[in-house]
Amino acid sequence: MRFLLLALLCGLLLHCSSSSRWPSTATTLDASGYLYDPNDKSCDGFPRVQVQTMPGTCLGLVLAQKKAVSNDKPWKMPRTILPVSGSTNEFLVADMGGWAQDRGALYLLRQNSNGGFENVLLKSGLNMPHALRHHANWRMMVLRTFESDNQQNFNYSSVVTLSREDAFKVREILLSAVKQSSDLILNSPEEEVYVMAVDFVKLGRN
Repeated sequence: MRFLLLALLCGLLLHCSSSSRWPSTATTLDASGYLYDPNDKSCDGFPRVQVQTMPGTCLGLVLAQKKAVSNDKPWKMPRTILPVSGSTNEFLVADMGGWAQDRGALYLLRQNSNGGFENVLLKSGLNMPHALRHHANWRMMVLRTFESDNQQNFNYSSVVTLSREDAFKVREILLSAVKQSSDLILNSPEEEVYVMAVDFVKLGRN
C-alpha cells in the first residue's frame, strides 16, 4: 500500500510499502543519478530504485528523467506525486515551481494509448503548502486568516457532549447545510474566493 509519495529532481519517485532490498538484476543509471531495472515491477508495480529505505518500504520510479523533461512536461521543482484513486496510470503532480511566490502548479500526469505520458496543467499560480493533503492544507490557510480582522469571515469552534442519537442529527444538519451551500456555489458568479472547512468529529474512544 502506498503511504508516502515523493517527486525528486526531474524523475518522479513513488515511496511504497515493500521490502527494502532490491533484486540483483541488470540496472540502468538514470540521468538523475539513480540505479534501477526498467523491467522490474517489484515496488508496487514500479521499478525499484536501488537506494536504502526504511524496513518494509521501497522507492519506485514512476517516470525516468529522460521522459519527465520535455516541452510538454514543464516541471521545474516537482515535489509530490499522488496516484489518482483507482488508477494505475494517472497521477497528480505538485510542482513547487521555484522559491518565489505564485509559481506553484498542479498537473495531471497520465499514460496515453502509445504507452507514453502526457501532462495536463490543472492549476497554476499556486502559493500554498505543496503537499497534496487537501483537508490539512486548507485548514492551515484558515489558520492564517486569524491574523486578520475580516468581519466577513465566520469561524466557530466548540467542544460539546451529547447523546449518540443527537450527534447523528447534528451530523445530518451539517451535511445538509454543506449540500445546500455547494448547490448555491455551483451556479454563483466567480467574484470572491472563500474557504469552507467543516468538521464534526468524535473525540476519545470509538
